[in-house]
Parts: sequence; structure tokens; C-alpha cells
Amino acid sequence: MPEYQDGGSARQHTVSPKIPRSKSTKLGNIGPYEVHHHDDLSGEMVSVRHGGKQVGQFDIRRGGRNSPIRIDFPTMTAAHRGKKALVKNLVPKVYAMIADKIGTVESGEQQTKGGRSIWTRLAKLRPVRIGISSKLGGSQTAEYFSHPEHPNLRLNVKQHGDYEGIYLEIEDGGGWSTVGEAKRKLRELGMNKKVQAQMKTVEDLPHPDDFERKTIDLSSMDNYNPREHDNIVYGEPYSDATRDITLTVHGKKKRK
Repeated sequence: MPEYQDGGSARQHTVSPKIPRSKSTKLGNIGPYEVHHHDDLSGEMVSVRHGGKQVGQFDIRRGGRNSPIRIDFPTMTAAHRGKKALVKNLVPKVYAMIADKIGTVESGEQQTKGGRSIWTRLAKLRPVRIGISSKLGGSQTAEYFSHPEHPNLRLNVKQHGDYEGIYLEIEDGGGWSTVGEAKRKLRELGMNKKVQAQMKTVEDLPHPDDFERKTIDLSSMDNYNPREHDNIVYGEPYSDATRDITLTVHGKKKRK
């Protein structure tokens, strides 16, 4: 899943104003900007040009010709970044053009704050689907544990196992775990602070057996809407070590 990283940004990367010498194919124009696709032995990338200079670079990564595209560190020069760009939502529109002209674009396992913003804006321009990473394939479902009395508390399989271990140690009295440690864990996992603060003994803690295992069918969900779906897309409970939830945008079908 696109793990949200508050630190780090594509702004740390620079763009050379020199247009790459490698042979390229022009994908089209976005206002006054030209978008070109470079594909040679050195790698694959998309270049954004303005006034005869390169002002943007989008490095492309994919497992094979038919695999979805991952875009690494989409970078625009400071003079054409954000509100300074001559076209509103320039970067999301480049993503959409890549999807139309090259192939399906899929988010990676990790997202910077800027990367998350791109997908949020892209979803306002084009239909964006939620699903399991193409690297994993198989069932388009995500599992998690919820508690009927604590709606804000949702755990993935590993988190539930960790909490169960802490709880059983406290209950048995033979380990190092304490009620305080369990409360800190519950707070990290999203439990309401006021509810958590009232727990004094192990009997007050939610029992691991009272959690219910639930499944979300991602393939049946509507198109990505940040307000409704960010808790699933970026929420840790819906992912574990073997599953990643991703966002994808497909190209528009060619007109006959």
C-alpha cells in the first residue's frame, strides 16, 4: 500500500535544463508544455519541456512491457512547480498523459507528502481505482481485525498477534508486559484516548478473542475518493507484510 511518509519530498531532486540526447517520442502538449517519452538502454523516463529547456523529469520503473508503470520522484523545477506552473494540476495531468500514451500508472509502496497530493488531485481529474499491488496479484481483498466496542481500533494480522502476546503476558503474570504497555500499544493503534485512559487493569483491556476478522473487497469499491478512502489506502490496518494497497489510473480508450 502507499505508505505515507511525512518527511522527504521530490523537491530535493533537481532537473537538468538540458534536453536529453536520447531518442524520444512526443506524447503531446499540456498548455505551453511539451511532454516527451524517452526509452533506451539507460532507462525510461518522461521529460517535460518549456521554452526549449527541460523543466520536469519523471523516471519510470516497471517489471516488464505489460506491467503497470511506477513513477519515481516526479520532479519539476522551482519555476514551474506548484502554483508557479503555467497550467493548473500540471503534474497530475502528466500522470494522466502517461497512462493514456504509455500504460497504466500504479502508485508505489511508499508515498511522500507530495506523491500523496498528486494522487489526490489526479482523482479529481480521472477515475482512480483501489486494489492490491500488481506485484502481488491474486485476490483483491484486504483483511483486518476490528472490535465491536472500539470502532477506532483496527489492527492488521501482525498487530493483532503483537497485542495478543502483550495481553497474554499480563494475564499470565509471567512476563515483562504491563497494562501501561498495552495501553500505549492501543493508543498507537487508534484507540480513543479518553476510553484508553480509563483502563486500569487487564480486565479493562479489550480481549484479543473479542476482535472480529473482517475482509474488504477492493474490487467492488467505488473510484478513489480521498475523503472516503484514505483510511484504507494509507491506513496501516489494511496491509501487512505480504500485501500492498495501491492506486491505479488507466489510460482512456482509443476512439474508433
